[in-house]
Amino acid sequence: MEPTTEVHALRLRRLREVCGEVDVELDAVELIDRTWAAVACSRLGNDAALHGEVCRFLARCMLDCRSRGAVLLVAEGSAVAPWAFRAAELFGVDVIRVIAGDKPSRNGGPSIACRGKREISRDSAVIALADRVDAAYVRPGGNIASCLKRRLKELQDPSTRVAVIMSRPSAARELIERGAIGWYLNRSSNAKVDEFCASGGLGDSPGMDPDWTQTDGEWLVHCTRTCLGSWPGETEHQYRDALLLGRQQPQRTPLESLKRILRTGRLVANATASARAWPVVCFSESPLRELLDQRCFRPHLKRWDYEPYGIAIRRHVAIELGIQPVIYGAADQRQQLEPRDQFRFQATGNTYDWRREREWRSPRDVDLQQLDSSAVRVFVPSAAEAQSLASQVDWPVDVVTLKPRT
Repeated sequence: MEPTTEVHALRLRRLREVCGEVDVELDAVELIDRTWAAVACSRLGNDAALHGEVCRFLARCMLDCRSRGAVLLVAEGSAVAPWAFRAAELFGVDVIRVIAGDKPSRNGGPSIACRGKREISRDSAVIALADRVDAAYVRPGGNIASCLKRRLKELQDPSTRVAVIMSRPSAARELIERGAIGWYLNRSSNAKVDEFCASGGLGDSPGMDPDWTQTDGEWLVHCTRTCLGSWPGETEHQYRDALLLGRQQPQRTPLESLKRILRTGRLVANATASARAWPVVCFSESPLRELLDQRCFRPHLKRWDYEPYGIAIRRHVAIELGIQPVIYGAADQRQQLEPRDQFRFQATGNTYDWRREREWRSPRDVDLQQLDSSAVRVFVPSAAEAQSLASQVDWPVDVVTLKPRT
């Protein structure tokens, strides 16, 4: 008898939508209420360098499964199966083997067998059944790429991650454009304390700006600011409950906003910085030092335009995550753009030329959890704040100073 939990019923519905009429035999009843996280990967061939890259993503996938209590879903006989099974064994992750067709399993353990009147693609079955999918490497035009495109089109949610391997051609960029979460890792694997010290951290003299803050075009900067009312992504109901129960203060400073971002690992898209039809996350390509030196108070917004608190992402990494430059023009030109590009339109303005902002935007939340220490910088204006944050995050935390007002 098939389990009838709501989550599992949705899995089976997705499976049958993709594979047609399928008989399912589940030998993993005790695991159906946990998250099923699939790992998908195209054939790797004999490229040792690619093997190394993919193994780094697999290791990260295993750590994520452990932290979330997820079960790994692997298609038996697939290209990634021997790698994934061994990774799960090394990291102590439970596995469900997906068997497509009438071939018996050559291994024991929890399994789910899918048999139908027509041939069932094992990759299609795994990707349909999974609650989350991590794609470690996807060749353009292959079966896995097609399965992931279908999943993204039908689910339209952030449950699909695709690895970005800069040295290899892949379908990652196209999948990110279709809604997948870009998954980026660099080669650095130092401990957080070592990374903090090696990066310059607080430096020999707290308050001295690192060179990266003056580099033009290499970093995209997101400054946090005071949040009045509910947090981005927080409902008014949740906001009121938190205040009534004494869980938070009504005034959220730029530092508190930054702490929330670091704690959640996400920059949440909201509609306050663009036309309200397009929630976005905003960045500037201008050097951070320049933004802070020229910052000004905007009376109509009742806030400073830039604050010395925030996060910077390397520009080439941001591009892989789907962040794009703003298109500037006259106010009536937005409607001339393709619908998919309208979120990044900004009128140049009359009293102020907004092109000076050199803005970039993401049309969705930016997942920071997959970015390592070479791709992200956190910045604050004091050594004490930097020291406090450095013990909580894997990224370098730098001190930036404000130019004295005359």
